Amino acid sequence: MMKKITTGLLAVLVVLAMAVFIPQMVKNRQVQQEQVEKNAQLQQEQLERLRPLISEKRALQREASDIQAELDADGRTAGMSAILFQAPSAMIQDDAIKVLNDHNVQGNVLISMQAFPGQEGRLSVEELRELTDAGWELCVPYMAEADMARLLERIAQCGLPAPRSLLLQQEASATALAACIERFGFVAVAYVGQAPGTEADVFELAVYSHREDLTTINAIFDQLQVRGHYAAVTVSYDQNAADYYSGSRMNSILDYCAYYGIDVAPISEVAAEDRQSCDAQKREADLNEKLQEVNRKLDEVQRRIEEVNAQLS
Repeated sequence: MMKKITTGLLAVLVVLAMAVFIPQMVKNRQVQQEQVEKNAQLQQEQLERLRPLISEKRALQREASDIQAELDADGRTAGMSAILFQAPSAMIQDDAIKVLNDHNVQGNVLISMQAFPGQEGRLSVEELRELTDAGWELCVPYMAEADMARLLERIAQCGLPAPRSLLLQQEASATALAACIERFGFVAVAYVGQAPGTEADVFELAVYSHREDLTTINAIFDQLQVRGHYAAVTVSYDQNAADYYSGSRMNSILDYCAYYGIDVAPISEVAAEDRQSCDAQKREADLNEKLQEVNRKLDEVQRRIEEVNAQLS
C-alpha cells in the first residue's frame, strides 16, 4: 500500500514539475530565439550602415594607390652633368673620346675664332662633324653680338650644327647678355664663378674644372645625386691650364656618375631636363596635396566605421 502511495506522490511531483519547468523552458527558448533574431537584425542593420562606408573606403584606397603609383612612375631621382672641352683640340682623339664612348656619354666642344676646327692642332671640320653626328654639341664663348654673328655664320658655312649654349667666363652686362641669348636662340649659359642672373629665360649651369681638389669635386657631385641639381666640368689640352686633361680623373667622375645614376649629356639636354624637373616638381606637389586630401577622407571614413561598430556592439 505504501509503495502505491509513494509511486503516486512521485507521479504527482513529476506532473507538477513538468507543469512548472516546461513553460519556463519554453519561455527561455523563446527569449533565446528572440535574442538570436535581434542580434541577426542588429548585424543586418550594421551591415547596411557599414556597406556604403566600406565601399567608400575601398574607393579611396584605390585612389590613394593610383596617386602613389603616379608619384613613383618617374624613375629619375638624380641630377645631371655635362663635360665641356675648352677647344676642338686634336688631342681629344687620343683618349677622351674613347673614355666618353666607353661610358656611353657625349660631350660639348667650345669653338671660337681663335680655336676653330681645321686650325693647326685642332680637329678637322669632318672630325668634329662626326662627333656632332654622334650627339656631341657645340658651345661658344660669350662675345659682342657682331662678333657672335660672324662666328655663327662661319660655323654654319662649315656645315656644323648651330651651338645651343654659351660659356660665360667673366662678368657681362645682364641686358647685353639677355639680348645675345634671345637674338641667337641659346638655351643655356654655362658660367664660371657667380651666376649671371640674366634677364633672359635661359638655363644657367655652373662650370668647374674636372681637376678641382677632391673635397670640392666630391661636394659638387654629391649634390648631383638629387634631381634638380646640375653641374658641368671643363677639360683643356693646354698644359698650363688648371683643367688640363686627366684621364684617371675623368674616368673617376664618369664612374661616380654611372654608379649614382647621374646622366652625363650635352648641355642642351641638361637644360631640357631642368624644365622637365620643374614641371615634375610642380606635378609632384599637386599629387602630394591630392594624396593628403584622400588620406584625410580615409581617416574620416574609418572614424565613421568605428563609430557604427561601437554603437551596434
